[in-house]
Amino acid sequence: MDKSNIVKLAKIFDKFIALETSFVLVEDIRAIRKVEGTVESTKDIKGIEVITPHGAFFDATDFDTFKTRIGDVLEALKEKGVIKNVPAERKVVPVNEPEPRSGRVVTNSPVMDKEVTITLSGNGSSGTLYDEPDYKVVNRNSIQILSPDGSLVATGTEGGTIMGELISGIIYENGRYTLAARTYPTDKVIVKFQVQEK
Repeated sequence: MDKSNIVKLAKIFDKFIALETSFVLVEDIRAIRKVEGTVESTKDIKGIEVITPHGAFFDATDFDTFKTRIGDVLEALKEKGVIKNVPAERKVVPVNEPEPRSGRVVTNSPVMDKEVTITLSGNGSSGTLYDEPDYKVVNRNSIQILSPDGSLVATGTEGGTIMGELISGIIYENGRYTLAARTYPTDKVIVKFQVQEK
């Protein structure tokens, strides 16, 4: 391979992060969750689950090693002045009655508000918000994750990415979700979202 092709490849791969068994486009990563346990018909597994808009997948990278690696990179970038302003820590904001946000309605069927309580286990949770196959989650930018006392801890984007100081992840149109959580003072959260018939 000649030098110009190597340079082109280097520019392309500069946008990826190398994991144990995968390369992931950095801008596609929505959350990374620690995985430990046993899967049917296989031995114990340990690694990370990488959550992207296209789905989630397992990688054999050790979570604690990966966390240290990212911390070292961020520290080096701060020292070089590449990262100038570190965002201030966001606080949990209590809300009485969450205000609905405007969103695009795709079909003429009525939009219904739903509320589901999810139990967080370990570093988060994954599963399905509802069982009705004829419905899809709409207006994902209006998704709200609340603590049991009604405090807003995370919100959704149009693509279904969940962002908050304590919880992040993704909620897909089909109702499947994956949430990653930092140390959290309760084991349950309330998810408020909207569905519409397909």
